[in-house]
Amino acid sequence: MTVHYPRDMIGYGATPLEARWPGDARIALQFVINYEEGGENAILHGDPAAEAFLSEWIGAQPVLGMRNMNMESLFEYGSPAGFWRLHRAFTSRKVPVTVYGIAMATNPNPIVLSEGAHKYREQVDELVAAFETFPGLSEAFQAYAGKFGGTFARLLLTMHVIENCPGWVLNEGLEERERLKVVSEETARRTFDIMTKFLIPNAVRQYERLDKKGKRQEVEDGRRFAGYILSHGLTQVTNRVLHDASKDFRDKDRAGKMMVLTAAAWISGTEVNSRVHEIYVERAAAERKTRAERMAKLERGHETIRQIYG
Repeated sequence: MTVHYPRDMIGYGATPLEARWPGDARIALQFVINYEEGGENAILHGDPAAEAFLSEWIGAQPVLGMRNMNMESLFEYGSPAGFWRLHRAFTSRKVPVTVYGIAMATNPNPIVLSEGAHKYREQVDELVAAFETFPGLSEAFQAYAGKFGGTFARLLLTMHVIENCPGWVLNEGLEERERLKVVSEETARRTFDIMTKFLIPNAVRQYERLDKKGKRQEVEDGRRFAGYILSHGLTQVTNRVLHDASKDFRDKDRAGKMMVLTAAAWISGTEVNSRVHEIYVERAAAERKTRAERMAKLERGHETIRQIYG
């Protein structure tokens, strides 16, 4: 009997894959700095004992309930000095580097938004809410738009570091370092412009192309119309109903768009299966509530988009 063995012990054998790196380079290197100091086990962090494994101290033993000052001193070198030595070494040579930072480790060195910068972050949040209900946008794009807040935060931090990097590298005084922890309104404005004038318009165009190529639209249309049937208590599907439900149901391909509900026995011809109203009572109530909230959001969204894009 042949037993499946999950490990690949053959590989490319005598004919290895030939990798062609840019410039005919013989080797590709990626430099990564781990920013971990301040994220280790410590009594001050609420852990039962100090770190005993992730260090150069071989054979260290944890002592429950007691701080280990030697271990803490090993980790305290990294964030105040060690990281910045590596940072200067790479940036002075213009060598790209990846930083893996532990959230708890970077928390003592927070970056905060100025009052003016907060204004742009709030506008991004309003834009995300507007996209949730804006007509004509696919569900796939609307789900993607929900990530714009996180995208703005990461891009804003990147812009802030780029613009203030010389100040940190030169190890300015304490007052200057405190100032550098605050993201300016101007940096937030530039980040907002990149998002609204480049990233978001390109994302809209990309998802439009994907929608045209994909076959998910029929499923999305069927699901949307099912909600419309429930929320309005429909018993028949007429041309007028299709017209009122959505512009997507007004074209010549109605049969294809309704295929999902027909296959699911929601409709037969023009008649709606009465059982769906009995089975989905709670969903019908939820649909009515959702649609009312969506209309309110839509009105706010139109206003937000008019303010940003005119």
